[in-house]
Amino acid sequence: MCGCLEGYEGSACQRSVCPGGCSGHGVCRYVEELSSQYSDSNWDTNKIQGCDCDAGFSGLDCGARLCPIGDDPMTVPTSGLGDEWVVTVNFTSGQAPTQGEIHLDIGSLEDHSTVSTRPINLVTNTKEEIEKTILDTGLVKSIASSSVTTGASAFVYHFRLSEPLRLRNIRVRWEDDCTVAGCQPRKLAPLPAGILKGASAAVVSAAEAKAESARCSNRGTCDGSSGQCTCYEGFYGRACQFQTVLI
Repeated sequence: MCGCLEGYEGSACQRSVCPGGCSGHGVCRYVEELSSQYSDSNWDTNKIQGCDCDAGFSGLDCGARLCPIGDDPMTVPTSGLGDEWVVTVNFTSGQAPTQGEIHLDIGSLEDHSTVSTRPINLVTNTKEEIEKTILDTGLVKSIASSSVTTGASAFVYHFRLSEPLRLRNIRVRWEDDCTVAGCQPRKLAPLPAGILKGASAAVVSAAEAKAESARCSNRGTCDGSSGQCTCYEGFYGRACQFQTVLI
């Protein structure tokens, strides 16, 4: 039996432990699970572990509460404020589906939560129906414009948001395992096998590049124990995002 050094575990002490057991506010995961870009052939794929924090918590051990973020009221954002998304679903050439559903996972930068949309029907949903599906998540306040381009090899969805979303990430999912009653978001029209070649979601122009997405808006201090901002004199709001009127 191996007596592992501090910070390691396993029958052969072959993997690192997660700090503080993630404080009861997260899940311990392998490095390949924490990053979708990590190769499963890397030597440390099943050796290094880290905490995947629950929504509203942060830190190496998920022990700190997240304070709200906001736009610094003392700076002037550039024009054209808002996010721009492009969602692309690629098909085997010449085999555009006659049915199929996807859904989008939208991550909030404010509390690190992720909200899934209802399934979006690739074939029958109109541009207006897709917009409503996104707006119904509550993370997006308004959409300035959108377009849908369909073809034999790809469907492309373009959305321009009219105000900052504080977006952390966005991804498209098409798994067909959620097709039974009680599963959410349940798909009623799964994609035919062999049709889908790949799918991606990209943030072309992000709001945080044009306006701050700063903890307490850079106008207060964050209390990690409570997740609340203490605003500097002259500023107020949940994220200290407003300036008081000077007299």
